[in-house]
Amino acid sequence: MLKSIKLAAALLLLAIAAKAETFVFTAQGFSLKAPDGWHVMAVADTVSMVEGSDFGEELKNAGNPASQLLAIVRDNPISGVSPGVFVNYHQGTISDTEVGLGRVANILERNLRQFQIIQPATPVRLAPYEAGTIRYRYVTNSAGVDLEVIETFWLIPDGNHYITISGGLAPEDEAAVQPMIDAMAYSMKAL
Repeated sequence: MLKSIKLAAALLLLAIAAKAETFVFTAQGFSLKAPDGWHVMAVADTVSMVEGSDFGEELKNAGNPASQLLAIVRDNPISGVSPGVFVNYHQGTISDTEVGLGRVANILERNLRQFQIIQPATPVRLAPYEAGTIRYRYVTNSAGVDLEVIETFWLIPDGNHYITISGGLAPEDEAAVQPMIDAMAYSMKAL
């Protein structure tokens, strides 16, 4: 009986730990809900994702002092192409999301191997924001292994700032994971 109670308590703790988290970015004025069971990684943990990769120099040096990485949320931060979402906040204005996404696509094409647009710039609404999204695939090399990545990128104008959300995954995870990444982006709410 005592073992059953301990097991039930342990399972309850795991269930609580795996609950989705809502991230509130008060200074930036919005919130997002992460998928159930995903892990928040510290900003410092992102360095290893660029070092040792074959991303072009333009992406490696894209650190704009007027930009701020707000969150990295990963499904399983240990294995291969771990499904994940990056949320960034940038100073500057975007008057036309289609043009802005075209610029993003041009930078990615110059810096990622086998870059291919899957879904061209498409207007979307991330309440209350009028935004745009593109979807693409590319190949990167990590620790000597070529990895194919499918990524969705959202561009969200917000007055004198804009927010970017990018969610990437391995092709074999697409059916199961893409709906979770989409749900995170579409959970965006203004405060």
